[in-house]
Amino acid sequence: MSENNMQVACHFAIPKPPEPDRDAAVQDGMRIVNRVGGVVNFLYPEKRSNALSSRFFCGLHQLRKLRAVDQRVDVHHVFSNGLYPYPVLAFLKKPIVFSSLIGLSSQKRLLYPLFLRNVRHFTVPSGSDQSLLKNWGYENISVVTSGIDLSRFFTSPLVLEKKFILFCGSAPWNSEQFRSKGVDLLLEAMRKLPWLHVVFLWRGLLLQEMRAKISAAGVRNQATVLSEYVDVNKVLAQVHAGIILVGNQNVIKGYPHSLLETLAAGKPIIVSDCLPIAELARQGAGEVVGGLSLLNFILAVKRIRKEYPKYVARITKLDLSCFSEEEMLQKMIGIYESI
Repeated sequence: MSENNMQVACHFAIPKPPEPDRDAAVQDGMRIVNRVGGVVNFLYPEKRSNALSSRFFCGLHQLRKLRAVDQRVDVHHVFSNGLYPYPVLAFLKKPIVFSSLIGLSSQKRLLYPLFLRNVRHFTVPSGSDQSLLKNWGYENISVVTSGIDLSRFFTSPLVLEKKFILFCGSAPWNSEQFRSKGVDLLLEAMRKLPWLHVVFLWRGLLLQEMRAKISAAGVRNQATVLSEYVDVNKVLAQVHAGIILVGNQNVIKGYPHSLLETLAAGKPIIVSDCLPIAELARQGAGEVVGGLSLLNFILAVKRIRKEYPKYVARITKLDLSCFSEEEMLQKMIGIYESI
C-alpha cells in the first residue's frame, strides 16, 4: 500500500468540537486525510463530555456506519487521550493505528487490554511514553509529535512596555477544566498583577461562563477572549509569550499546537512541568512551572519579563523542524505503509 492509493479513517474518541478545524488534535487528522484521502469521524456518543457517557461506548452507536467505512478504507487511525481498550476496535477489520495524544506517565497499566490486541501500531508523544508501553508488553511503538505548518509563522518581535501579554491557546471542554487547564489561575494572577494581560483563544464552548468569570475577577481590561476564527500568526505578533498550565497531562496534548506556534513566532513559553514540551522550555525557550501553583507561575512570568530579550534570543537558535507538519505526515504515512 502506497501513499498514492491509500485511504485512512481518522477516528477521534472525543465529542465533535463546534469547529473541528480549530481543535489541535483534529487538525492532525485532517492533515492526514487531506494528504492521503479518507474520512474524519468522531466516536464519542454525546455532544458533550460527561460522566454518564463513558469512553466504553465510543463508536458502539455507529456500528453500521463503521462497517461501511471499514470496506472503503485501508487503515483505521484512532486518536485517544491516553491508552484505552475501546470495545469498538473489535468490529474493525482493517489494520488499526492507535495514537495516544497525551503522555502516559500518570496512567496505570491496563488490567484488561483485550481490545487493544487488534492494534497493529501505537504512537505516543515522547520517548518516555514509548519505554513505558514497551515495559507494559506492547510492541510496534513510534514516537510521533504534533506537526504544524512552520511556513505560516514568522518572527514578530514585540517591544516590552508596561503590559506583558500572554497567549493561552487551550480552552476548557467542560467546567472542571477551568481549574485543571489553569484558566482560574490566570484570572487570579491578573487580579494580583495589573500589568499582566492574557489573550484566550476560545473554541465556542462555555463562552458565557468564561465571560462571567472574567467579570467576577474584575479583570475585564486585562483579559481578551477570541471566540471567532482568527489568524493565529497575527495574534502572536501582539503578545510576548505563550502559556499552558495544567494540573496533569491527561487534559492536553504533550506538544500543544499553540505553544509550538508561539515558538515558531519567536516568543518564549511558560508551561507545566508534566508536559513533554517542557523540555524545550528547559533548554532556554521559556519557563517551567511545577503544578498549578499561583506563586510558581508569578515567579516564572516575572523572570521572563525581567530578562525578556535573552529568552527571545535563545529561541532563534531552536530547531523546530522536527515539529513540522511534513515531518508528522511522513512518519504517519510510513507507519500506514508498514502495516
